[in-house]
Amino acid sequence: MIGLGHDLQQVREVEAATGLREPGVFFTAAELRRIDSARQPSQSLAGAFAAKEALFKALPRAAGTWFWTDAELVHDRHGAPSFRAHGALAELLARQDLSVHLSISHSGGFASATVLVSSAGAAAPGARPAPSHGGSVMHYGETRLTLPVRPNDLDVLGHVNNSVALEYLESGRWHWLEQQGLLSRDSVIAVVARIEIDYRAEIPRGEVAVTTVLESPAEDEFEEDGISYRARFRQRVLLPGTDKLAVDALVTVAFLDAEKRALATLQDFIAASRPS
Repeated sequence: MIGLGHDLQQVREVEAATGLREPGVFFTAAELRRIDSARQPSQSLAGAFAAKEALFKALPRAAGTWFWTDAELVHDRHGAPSFRAHGALAELLARQDLSVHLSISHSGGFASATVLVSSAGAAAPGARPAPSHGGSVMHYGETRLTLPVRPNDLDVLGHVNNSVALEYLESGRWHWLEQQGLLSRDSVIAVVARIEIDYRAEIPRGEVAVTTVLESPAEDEFEEDGISYRARFRQRVLLPGTDKLAVDALVTVAFLDAEKRALATLQDFIAASRPS
């Protein structure tokens, strides 16, 4: 065990703190949507805030600086909470080989959260390895790709044109495939079905960092015999050095059998893309 953190929040006090609902400060827009759609949004907000406070307490004091939104609260299909790390927090966990485990409880007018930080090499009780598919283990960590801002990426105002950000995101997804050990094949192709994108800040000359993480199907949904017709990626474009968020996007990808021109599955795509 590296660190243990606990936090207790009174629901009515958290509910009155309107600043917690400012997107991109304490919570991402996706987190706020999930909180607002909960059966009891105020309790959900208090639990989420307690979880992030507990994480602050559990991490080593010399861990460095990271943002509240670097720790994105997610839930699996059974409702179990966990953190999806981004930016500086993701780098910290990878650099120090740390694993984070989270539990949230509600009772009356209170929400409580406990976070355990351990060495990633030491499995938590009940933990299981990531599912494998034909010997290729899926990577559920965040990948990061640094790209130069090319002169022709800039518009007349001197910053990156919004349409060019889509190219950066595509490069990030290709990088993710490479990290998976998957190669591009012509038999089953991936096509973008939907992009939800928020432009947060202008991108000047220099470099950008593109982070990519597989958000859906979740690890516990990706079973050996499971079938997934779509994959959803959370992607962000950051300004290196500050990791200021410039672009935040959810990209949904579908899969097509190129010969039959028919819908295929993510599993078909992986099988076709895996090196023989």
